[in-house]
Amino acid sequence: MLDTMSEVMFTGDTTRLIAQLNGSSLFSGNQPNPHPGYTGNYRQNTAMWSMQINTSGTGIQIDIDRWNPNWGAVPAGGHVVDVLQGVIGRTDTNQSSVRSALIGRGIYVGKPCTGEQ
Repeated sequence: MLDTMSEVMFTGDTTRLIAQLNGSSLFSGNQPNPHPGYTGNYRQNTAMWSMQINTSGTGIQIDIDRWNPNWGAVPAGGHVVDVLQGVIGRTDTNQSSVRSALIGRGIYVGKPCTGEQ
C-alpha cells in the first residue's frame, strides 16, 4: 500500500525487524519525529539515498530520502530543500528515479508499485 509517492507501508508483527534494526550498525535508531501513526524511527547511516524506516507494533513505513538530515550540514540542508519542494510543489521522491539509481549500482529492486493490475 502506498502512503505517498515514496512511502511504502507494510502490516504485520514487527518484533523481529525492530530487534534487527536495534542491533544493526547500518541504521541509527531512536531518531526524532517518527511519521504520524508510528512510534519508532530508524535512519540508514549514509549521507545520500538514505532509507528511513518508521515502525509500530503492527507495521512499518519505508521511505528513501535523497538527503539524510542526520549526516551533517550539507545533507540536512538538502533534505530541507527536498521537503520544501515536496510541500510547495506537491512532489515527492520519485520511485522510478530511485529504482534507476539503485539498478545503476547493481541492485535490482523490481518495478515500483503503481496500483494498476
